[in-house]
Amino acid sequence: MLKHILYVTFLFKIFCRLAALFVVSPAFAETALYRDSIFSLSLEELVSVRVSVSDRSSEKLIQSTAALKVLTSEDIKHSGIRTIPELMRLVPGFQVRRLDGNKWAVNSRRIPSRFASSMLVLMDGRTLYNPLFAGTYWDVQDILIEDIEKIEVVRGPGSSAWGANAITGVINIVTKDASETQSNLVYAGAGRGELDSDVAIRVAGDLGSANYRWYAKQRRTAEGVYLTDDHSDNRDYFPDESSADDGIKSSQLGFRLDQGKTGSSHSFQGNVYESESDEIRLLSGSPSRRVVPNLIESDGYSLSYAFSDSSSTASSLEINAYIDHTEKCSDAFGEERDIYNMELIHHSQLDSHRVSLGGSYRYTSDDTMQSCGGVSQSAGGGTFALNPASRTDDLFGFFVQDKWSIPQTQLTVLAGMRVERNDYTDWEYNPTLRVSYALQENSLVWAAISRSVRTPSRGNADAYLNFSNFNAFCQSMGADFRLDSALGCILPLDIRDLESISTVSSEIGYRALANSAFTIDFSSYYDREIDPLADRLISRDIESTYCGQELEIIYQTGDDLRITGSLSYLNYDEGSTSTRSAREGELWNLRLSSRYHIKPGLWWNLLIYFDEGLPRLSGAPPFKNTTRVDTNLIWEINPHVELRFMLNNLLDDYHYEAGDAQKLSSAIERGGFLQVVYQF
Repeated sequence: MLKHILYVTFLFKIFCRLAALFVVSPAFAETALYRDSIFSLSLEELVSVRVSVSDRSSEKLIQSTAALKVLTSEDIKHSGIRTIPELMRLVPGFQVRRLDGNKWAVNSRRIPSRFASSMLVLMDGRTLYNPLFAGTYWDVQDILIEDIEKIEVVRGPGSSAWGANAITGVINIVTKDASETQSNLVYAGAGRGELDSDVAIRVAGDLGSANYRWYAKQRRTAEGVYLTDDHSDNRDYFPDESSADDGIKSSQLGFRLDQGKTGSSHSFQGNVYESESDEIRLLSGSPSRRVVPNLIESDGYSLSYAFSDSSSTASSLEINAYIDHTEKCSDAFGEERDIYNMELIHHSQLDSHRVSLGGSYRYTSDDTMQSCGGVSQSAGGGTFALNPASRTDDLFGFFVQDKWSIPQTQLTVLAGMRVERNDYTDWEYNPTLRVSYALQENSLVWAAISRSVRTPSRGNADAYLNFSNFNAFCQSMGADFRLDSALGCILPLDIRDLESISTVSSEIGYRALANSAFTIDFSSYYDREIDPLADRLISRDIESTYCGQELEIIYQTGDDLRITGSLSYLNYDEGSTSTRSAREGELWNLRLSSRYHIKPGLWWNLLIYFDEGLPRLSGAPPFKNTTRVDTNLIWEINPHVELRFMLNNLLDDYHYEAGDAQKLSSAIERGGFLQVVYQF
């Protein structure tokens, strides 16, 4: 606590000095930052941004044979968004719903889900996917937004390049090289609605042969509000418009050191964080359906090393290694996890073939407990647990890919395969075949077929439900339930041998820069999924199909205005389970954003979102039709000082997007955020 107080005091002093700049130096404000264009990248440069998330080899966005979206640092800045899960709203085909003050449901090409088990999230190649519940804890993914170079997003399969659990999408958050952030930076912001406060400092320097930066930040998200049952999934437990006390308080310290820019380069980076948030849990299994508070404490650290040697035009080598330690503790469940990962990839140019070979090894160790916050099993808080409580797992992966640009034609064929061996299902294979044809220099049609798998999580393999207080109920259920002298009456989830979820995806797409003012990106897909994990109590697999289209258009007129619009459609048909009847339906999403240059150094940005809702489905939360409008002003007062003013959820006093099937959900107030940024 003391270090937090000292840290905030230090940042407050800097904020006061920033305020003095406006008072005592009015002439300083007259030297506003003028640019040749309001956009650091023209549309032609934007489609030529180099990406590597789709096939692991660097290529221009316009040449990618995948449904790919790149959020540049400029896109991120002008969106006004300060959290990573909210940034995913800018990606076509993504379903993003805020569940309450500290949880999000984020998914690609599927129904929104808090734990999207088939979507892989990475940061500079380090996986953020948690193998316990198969998903990403979005509440703890928090870095200095200004240090993000780009976010590369593949909508659709990426398992042939990145391995299992990348069926519906891959998100790779790429941070800037330390040489690109050589200015010191301080910012402080406060508001209500989405964020209460966000303060940070970055210090950078040049060591001659290397560059470095380190940063520290603190963030507090606003608490949600409980509304009536019709609006906020309150279930009449709380008075209308009462605070949900479910905000996030997080602190983070990180660094990056880069040596070499061209040829061979070395990069070291790391971070340490701690976070806590509150929630209200509904114990529906208890006799009186009790409501209990739950404190969630998260902390961890990571250390990464990356080596790249591209000194030869004929070949290049990449080595990536990292250590990741995470701890999560709540009144309902506790987990401590260590991950050690090493990967090597070699690229060779052989005439018209670009051949990539790679291998990886990952070691995972965890220790779990039914409760680390004082709620005992007998009190109703420990019905879920893992047996064994601790486990180690090994994952081996091998990767081969050939990208063939057929001479004398505009055709490119990419064939790739990743083979992995895990401790749950042994060997798994993830192949892909992708073909593209360049209609003109800046237009491309492409098609792909891929097979991807989602391997069982720790929860799939070792979870059990403990009904020790309901022995009569347990015995009446028959052979599926059993008695255990140590654990009591439990429902085992390991009735059948474990198998992976497998999905065959077919895709087609078109991407073009029509002229200097107009781009279009279209993709269509059909996924057939076989899921043996959806219901472990029946002896058949669950078959589901997903079909959809995604369209994005960017229009830019001169140096004054850029408008981006996207439309996404999803049709889903999911099979029935023992607790859920078959369900089918469709989802529509519309996104509109505009960036307008008012005068040199002053921008106005507008974002409009529409998401179609879903009724309450068995075992899943409800989702309302939501229309959301955000806007912001960015004023570069001079080359050093920038003022940002954001307004969120303009249409509603309280913005409610989704309920959580297991918890009481809150709404987010209409709000605003004021931020001052100082670079020196």
